[in-house]
Amino acid sequence: MSEQLTEVTGGCLCGKVRYSATVKGGAGACHCSMCRRWSSGPYMSVHTQKKVEFEGAENIANYASSEWAERGFCKNCGSNLYYHLLPRAEVPDGEYILAAGTVDEQSGLKFDHEVYVDGSPGWYCFDNESQRKEMTQPDILPMFALVQPSRCCLLYKWPTPCQRTTCRWLSSALQSTRAKRLPR
Repeated sequence: MSEQLTEVTGGCLCGKVRYSATVKGGAGACHCSMCRRWSSGPYMSVHTQKKVEFEGAENIANYASSEWAERGFCKNCGSNLYYHLLPRAEVPDGEYILAAGTVDEQSGLKFDHEVYVDGSPGWYCFDNESQRKEMTQPDILPMFALVQPSRCCLLYKWPTPCQRTTCRWLSSALQSTRAKRLPR
């Protein structure tokens, strides 16, 4: 695991929970059956070095998944936020293991470890990138009938203007609630 420390911010999907933390530079995957059930695959995570500062903590629900740990998620949108090892003598605040996908800027993370590899179900594995199919957002959205691949969404600054008059993706409700949070 990389010991390089990095300051990060992050939060849940709906934005009601935000955090700031110091994390070790390495990102990892846990293949245990509990993490796979919780996250529908390996739990991709980053380990914190110090206490995590939360905004909107009243929107966090915790589930005591074992005698030594709890899992936190947003009460509103359900985003997995962390696996929290409870306080013990050597770590009085406990240790937060944040969901890597909730970190705002992920480019500095390095996938450098996996745990419970013997628990991996065998239908997936992490391998050389050249052996993976890479799909971009414009490739994926049409699969769910959100937009046509030749059309654009101004939020994503695609090169071709959208020709639909009632774009499902840019309905007035979505514009008001998501426009500021969607990736550009």
